[in-house]
Amino acid sequence: MNWLIWVAAAMFVGSLAQSITGFGFSLVAVSLMTVVISPTNAIVGQTLASLPITIIVARKLWPLADRVAIRQLLPGSIIGMPLGLVIAARVSDKSLRFAVGIAVIFAAVSIATGWRLPKTNRYAEYFGGLVSGVLATTTGTNGPPLVISLAARDLAPAAFRATLQALFVVSSVISLPLFAIAGSVTKVSLQTAAISFLPTVAGRVIGERVFDRLDVQTFRRIVLAMLFLAGGVALAKASVS
Repeated sequence: MNWLIWVAAAMFVGSLAQSITGFGFSLVAVSLMTVVISPTNAIVGQTLASLPITIIVARKLWPLADRVAIRQLLPGSIIGMPLGLVIAARVSDKSLRFAVGIAVIFAAVSIATGWRLPKTNRYAEYFGGLVSGVLATTTGTNGPPLVISLAARDLAPAAFRATLQALFVVSSVISLPLFAIAGSVTKVSLQTAAISFLPTVAGRVIGERVFDRLDVQTFRRIVLAMLFLAGGVALAKASVS
C-alpha cells in the first residue's frame, strides 16, 4: 500500500476518535503513521493537518470550555514544549515510547478506578500541563495528562471536549514554530499534512454526528478503551524497537 494512502487512513481514524472523545488524534494517528514514516514526520504532519479544523471546532465549543482549568494547565504546557524538544534530542525513541505507554495506561487505570486528583490542588494541574507540554514536542501524545487533570473536575462530556480542544489549539500554535526552529518540518511532513487535510475533515464531520448520540456512560467507556489501546500499542512498540 502506498504510504500516502496509509497516512490518509490513519489521519481519518485519528480525527474520528478525537471528534468523538475530545482527544486521541495523536494517540491513534501518530501510532498508525509511524508504521510507514518516522515519528517526527508523523507528529509534525498531523499537527499541520489538524490545526485548521481544530481551531474551527475549538471556536465553536469555546462557550462550553472550563476557563479555570485552561488557565491552570496552560502555563506548564507552554514551558514544557521547548523542554520537550531538548529531551527529544537526547533520549532514544524506545525510551520515549515506553514512557508514553506507562503514562497512558496510568491515565486509563486512574479513570477506570475512579481515582481523581484533589480538586483544590492547582499545583498538580500545573504539573499536568508541564508533562503535556513535554509530550507535545517529544511524542505528540499530549492528551493523557490533560485527561487526568480534567477528570478531577468531573466535567460533562461537552465541556470536557471543549476544554481539550482549546488546549490543543494553543499547543499546536506554539509547537509548530518550535518544530521549524528544530529543523523538523521536512518534505515528508509537509506531504503528510497535504494528503491528510480532507480525511481529517471527514473524520471530524462523521465524529460530530456520532458524539451527538452518545450518553455519558458510553462516552466514558470509549475514552477508557482508547487509552488502554493506545498505551498497549506504545508499550508494544517500545518492546520491539
